[in-house]
Amino acid sequence: MKPIVNAVGNLTKDVVLEYTKTNNIPMVRFTIACNGSREGDAVFLWCKAYDKSAENIAKFFRKGDPIQILGELSQYSDERKESHTYCEVMRWSFAGPRRRETPPPADEPAYTQKKQSSETGDSDEPF
Repeated sequence: MKPIVNAVGNLTKDVVLEYTKTNNIPMVRFTIACNGSREGDAVFLWCKAYDKSAENIAKFFRKGDPIQILGELSQYSDERKESHTYCEVMRWSFAGPRRRETPPPADEPAYTQKKQSSETGDSDEPF
């Protein structure tokens, strides 16, 4: 049984969708930077995702975007006999507000605030 990791971090580069050579399965490889134990420290986690998860991660995430992943830790040795650890992503989710590609027009506010009725307590919010 492989160890399970649940991590939240920001992507260090743009995600590029690739396909495996043998089965032509969609795949992405990416690295996330997670907060370390001390101020200013970061832990970098290499990740791989396949199939629909890979397609969606490539579609929705760019460099700097926060992401939450759940996956199994795996290990491999390269040609120099060095050991590397990476996470095979089983599930992912959005971890924060998505950054806008372009800023809003000058005449449009960056966000709109919902108007709530304090007298009746009616609101669109569930709480």
